[in-house]
Amino acid sequence: MLSCCLSTEIRERRGLAYDIHSYTEHFLDSGTYTIYAGVAPDKVEVAVAAILEVISEIKTEMTAGELTRAKELSKGRLYLRLEDSRNVALWYGGQEILNNQILSMDDVVAIIDDITLDNMKEVADQVLTEHGLNLAVTGPVKEEKPLKELLGIQS
Repeated sequence: MLSCCLSTEIRERRGLAYDIHSYTEHFLDSGTYTIYAGVAPDKVEVAVAAILEVISEIKTEMTAGELTRAKELSKGRLYLRLEDSRNVALWYGGQEILNNQILSMDDVVAIIDDITLDNMKEVADQVLTEHGLNLAVTGPVKEEKPLKELLGIQS
């Protein structure tokens, strides 16, 4: 859901990035939620501020219709991903390693279908925070002070 919102707002409406997406990494005792954006050096500060704005809006303005679309998109991507035998192996192996149990596709679809708007808002409040953010910038960006100020980092 976040990738779609970021792409629409940052790439299409504002023209700040030629590529933007988000993804998660799951580990046994932790994980990451990453947003990647390909941005021109002179638009980095504006793009970071806009990304933080989109994250804040998602937490407060998510609608039931958006949740339904996100759930259907998630289920569709899952079904498509599992058409490849390598991804099936990764699916089963990842579940076994991380959860010590393997859920069927029907189990996972049922879990996705049971997600409510309140569930999403609760998780968004926990995961999409303004604290503990990390920023990595690769490229010819000369001054990092404005970026630190955007993220609330003390020099």
